[in-house]
Amino acid sequence: MFGLTWNALTIFLSLLILFVIGSIYVVRVPRGKVYLVERFGQYHRTLAPGFAVIAPMTNRIAHKVDVERQYWIDFEIDCGGTKVVFDGIGDLTITDPVKACYSVANLDEALNAFLEEWAKSGTRKMKARDVVADKARIEREGLRALQKAARAYGAEVKT
Repeated sequence: MFGLTWNALTIFLSLLILFVIGSIYVVRVPRGKVYLVERFGQYHRTLAPGFAVIAPMTNRIAHKVDVERQYWIDFEIDCGGTKVVFDGIGDLTITDPVKACYSVANLDEALNAFLEEWAKSGTRKMKARDVVADKARIEREGLRALQKAARAYGAEVKT
């Protein structure tokens, strides 16, 4: 009878240890990224680069954010039947990952759509030759408008 009690106690302690080990999850966040952790579907905390411990039963990694990456600008506008292409590359730095992930579904697409609409509204009454002649000025002003819009999404755009 005493041996059966020790066996039951050993099994119970083994299961308890397995449960505790299973409820802890060690995460390695690479350099240049941050992970956003949600607890029960709500934002809980941001994991900085390095090692971190989370409980997978209540927490999950919702977003893996590249803090610095290249941003491609690529759109065209129609000026009286002539298509003028705007394209380029810039550096996108995420300053507030929570705002960047939860304020918009896809930050790159949102910034591209903003810049495209901004360019269309600014060149709506211009002729194609004027748009081509003033393309450098339009791009400079567009970059300033894009930087202002990016700040609202928790990001910074540099060229």
